[in-house]
Amino acid sequence: MFKIERVKLIKTEQKKGFTLLELMVVIFIITILTTIYFAGYRSGEKSFRLQRAANKLASDIRRAEELSMSAKDSKDSCAGITASAYGIYAASSTPTSYKLYADTVGNDRLYTSDCVIENVSLEKGIIIRDINTAPKKTSISFQPPDPQIFIKWLLPTDATGSVTITLGLQNDPTKTRKVTVNRSGLIDID
Repeated sequence: MFKIERVKLIKTEQKKGFTLLELMVVIFIITILTTIYFAGYRSGEKSFRLQRAANKLASDIRRAEELSMSAKDSKDSCAGITASAYGIYAASSTPTSYKLYADTVGNDRLYTSDCVIENVSLEKGIIIRDINTAPKKTSISFQPPDPQIFIKWLLPTDATGSVTITLGLQNDPTKTRKVTVNRSGLIDID
C-alpha cells in the first residue's frame, strides 16, 4: 500500500562572519555613541574650567588675606615700600584678569601708585561677567593684623557689606559661577 520513505535532510554548512549590512549598522552605532560622548565631554570641560577659575579667584582672595595676617613684608616686591594692606582688585572693564596688590598708599583700595604683586589672567574662554557694584569694579582689601576687611565701591543700598563677582563662559552667558565675599571674610562660591 503506502510506502513510507525516509527523507534524509542534508545539512548545509553556513559560513561564519558578518554581512555588510550588519557591519554598517555596528559602525553607525559606534559613531553615534562616540559623538554623544565627545559632545558631553566638551560641555563638561568648559564647566570644569569655569569652576576651576572660580576656585582660583577664591584662593587668591584667601591668599591676600593670608599675606595680610602674616604681615608679609612687601619691600622686596614693591620697591622698598611697606604695605598697609593686601587685596584683590577686579573690574568688568578688564574682564579677563584681576590684580593681587599691596596697598602702599593706605586707602584700602587699588590706586595707580599701589604695588601690583600679580596680574592674574583668567583661563581662556572665562571672563568676569558681572560685579554687583555700581561702577562694576571692586577692591577687597585686608588690613593687618586681625585682618580688617574693606570692600570698596559697594552699592549704597548694600546693607550686608558683601560683593559678588560673577565669572562666566565667554560664549555662553547661561553658564556662570559667583564668588561672594562679605566683610567678615567669608568667601562663598555658588
